[in-house]
Amino acid sequence: STVRKPKRPITVSLLVILRECLTLDTLEGCCMWAILCVGVHGCFRSAELLEPAPEWRQITSHEKENRLTINLEQSKTDPFREEVDRFVFATCDDTCPEAALRKLTGMQRARGSHTAVFAKQNGRPM
Repeated sequence: STVRKPKRPITVSLLVILRECLTLDTLEGCCMWAILCVGVHGCFRSAELLEPAPEWRQITSHEKENRLTINLEQSKTDPFREEVDRFVFATCDDTCPEAALRKLTGMQRARGSHTAVFAKQNGRPM
């Protein structure tokens, strides 16, 4: 049997470096940035954000509490594989997940609430 090399986690300091590699004025770049910020700050597994991607109707903003609620239809964190709410808090820094989603919302303004949050220009999930 082969021993797999452990994967390094994406940390906030690595996020800052990755940001320089993205073109944030394109939908795909903005979308990737939002995935990274929400994923890191919310401790999400990649499959929770990408397979199937949450829809806009599954995200609720709580501005007074500086947080977002993301409703996942299924998650490994839920032992019964029923829907679960996950909370992501605004960090008010360069890697703030709330700010990244707000920018993505502005770029995807014309899309409906039943579309994937993390979608390419053609509407297909990332």
